[in-house]
Amino acid sequence: GGGVVGVGVAYSPHCLLCVVGAARICLAMEDDKLLAVFVVDFHARKGNVLDFQYPENVSLDGVEFKAMPSGSHVVEYDLVSFALNRKTYGLSVFMRIHDEQATRNMQARSVGVVCSSFHSLMQHRDFLEEQARILVTGSTDYSALKSYFQTFKHSVPERRGLQAILPISNQENQTARELELLSGTFEEFVLRYGRSLFSLWKLALLRKRVIFYCKPPVATSCADVFGFCVLAACTQPLACDITLQPLFYTTLVDIPSLSSSQGYASCVTEKIFKEKSKVYDAFVLDGAVSAHETGISHLIARSPSDRQRLKKLRNCHTNPLYNQPFASGAKPTVEDCMIRFFVDLNDSIFMAMRLLASSSAPVITKDDVRRLGFHPVHDRYFLEELGLLYFPELMFERDQCC
Repeated sequence: GGGVVGVGVAYSPHCLLCVVGAARICLAMEDDKLLAVFVVDFHARKGNVLDFQYPENVSLDGVEFKAMPSGSHVVEYDLVSFALNRKTYGLSVFMRIHDEQATRNMQARSVGVVCSSFHSLMQHRDFLEEQARILVTGSTDYSALKSYFQTFKHSVPERRGLQAILPISNQENQTARELELLSGTFEEFVLRYGRSLFSLWKLALLRKRVIFYCKPPVATSCADVFGFCVLAACTQPLACDITLQPLFYTTLVDIPSLSSSQGYASCVTEKIFKEKSKVYDAFVLDGAVSAHETGISHLIARSPSDRQRLKKLRNCHTNPLYNQPFASGAKPTVEDCMIRFFVDLNDSIFMAMRLLASSSAPVITKDDVRRLGFHPVHDRYFLEELGLLYFPELMFERDQCC
């Protein structure tokens, strides 16, 4: 079936980024509920232990490993987002302090929430940080957590400083088109991946399975997962049976479910994941994107048109198409312009391909490829895959595109 393609929520310790209304990727905002609060403790002999949860009748199976990533003992702070299963999502604040009286001379705890959606996860961050600072000292007073759950179990804390970012050409139509932003994450993502950015963009549009590897802390890689999803944001209704799922931090326990998944992005701290080639299409390590299949390798190879797009993206804040003020009169930031760039780019490609696919002769020629902004040879495999996924009736003239 069809649906509006977009992304859900993206955040880092300093940012929240959200595209709402994209039903094939996001859960509806009205379904966004706080399901549980919890505390995970690091035990010297037992390892990660779920020390407290409220309410007790909610299944949090495996949360002790999601909320406190492998290798966290080497960092003092982390902000971890995760998918507990395909219907619930979590956010935890990890803190570690030096304590000469404790075993291993340290205390480490993660304090978190589990919600029915990932839209509002970052709205709980301030409270979780406050409680983590208290509970990491060894306190077992969980009354504040219980009170917080009772207050917000049917609502979420008030959002702060959000504004709408709409494609300039669609300002008049605000249905299912909102991008909400605090600051910085997507711009940082763009700068971080630079030369590899449009390789990731192609993978996102094609709903491929992508794993980001990092060492703890994982907060930045969680933001990278969101940034990856933002690359595919658009306002066009598309028929696609594969949903792009941001799975956030995942562990080795998740391998069976990843094996049966299509179209996801996640981050990991275990390098052994790179050897599990059947569970991903592309692996991202130190900013470099690699693949084990020849077809995916063709996709992530940089083409001349990728270099041109990257140049345009870097200068998009000077382009009147992207730097027009908001309805409020506020001037868009560089990041706002970058998001507008990708929404407009994706919209223009899908609209042109739909027009070609609905014509009496649904064939794409070499000239069509160039009008789309692609190289007729280097980008052909990507365009053929894009057509197969979204417009299977669209054919390529091989003598024209070769």
